[in-house]
Amino acid sequence: MSKKKTSIMKYVFIFIVGVILYSLFNKFIWHKYVVHPTAWDALEGEAGQPGVMHDIDHDNRIAVLTPEDGFHVYIVARGFLGWNIEDEISLLDDERKGNDGANGRDENGEPFTIKRTTLQLKGDRKLDTILIMSRGSDIGYMTARDERGTTHGFNGSPNDGTYLYYIYSQDGFGDNLTFEAYTYDDELLYTK
Repeated sequence: MSKKKTSIMKYVFIFIVGVILYSLFNKFIWHKYVVHPTAWDALEGEAGQPGVMHDIDHDNRIAVLTPEDGFHVYIVARGFLGWNIEDEISLLDDERKGNDGANGRDENGEPFTIKRTTLQLKGDRKLDTILIMSRGSDIGYMTARDERGTTHGFNGSPNDGTYLYYIYSQDGFGDNLTFEAYTYDDELLYTK
């Protein structure tokens, strides 16, 4: 009986040590060096923290970080080994140099710069993305109106006198969009 009890205690001890070693490996090696358990962990080394992140779907997020040189937009996707950067685009403030300060126009006299792009989601899916960068302090918010008359509102992120307005859709926005900039008091400032 004593031999049997010793044998059971030996297996219990091995099991407890195994669980402890697995927990330590999982926490200090696997999740620290191999996988990114959260979407923010995938962006840990990127400049411009803190930023904002929005859910696209269960496996994809869009993040906007604001480093000193402009804006960086990332698509972060969940994979087998955790979250990773799937796609990214940078909008540098150099594109807005030459503004006249008072009304925030660029060297071409435009109150804002529009960049439309497609970002890669997990798998073969694409994300239609519209990015508008503005220095106009009089602009409170932006909208886009499609050919059917549907109005789309933009999210926004500030960065040292520059503002990035952005909107995204997996279904797309169509080709003919009218962009409108409004004051904080809902007065129309610019149409493009």
